Amino acid sequence: MVFLIAVPNVFAEDLPKRTYDEVEQVKAIPECEVTVEQKFPCCASLKTTEGSVFFVGSPVADVTVVRFVGTLLKGKTYKFPDAFKKYLAQASKRDTKKRLPELE
Repeated sequence: MVFLIAVPNVFAEDLPKRTYDEVEQVKAIPECEVTVEQKFPCCASLKTTEGSVFFVGSPVADVTVVRFVGTLLKGKTYKFPDAFKKYLAQASKRDTKKRLPELE
């Protein structure tokens, strides 16, 4: 069996300096405004208004981070880490309703 993986055509010096894979890491991202430059199934490349680039998620990221990445839209601007914290709060409400349907 052969698996092919699509990887963007970049040079090593163009790769982001930082990848945030865990919930606590994403929650601790310094406040910034970012635009989603590229989006992949398990990660997104984000560019700050200052021009620095970083990844949120990866193939080994926490499932919560990967699910969050799935909600991001390419080209849209978000405030971090607020967008992630809002996602966590909404996910928590959904999970509570699933576990306790009498609260609906």
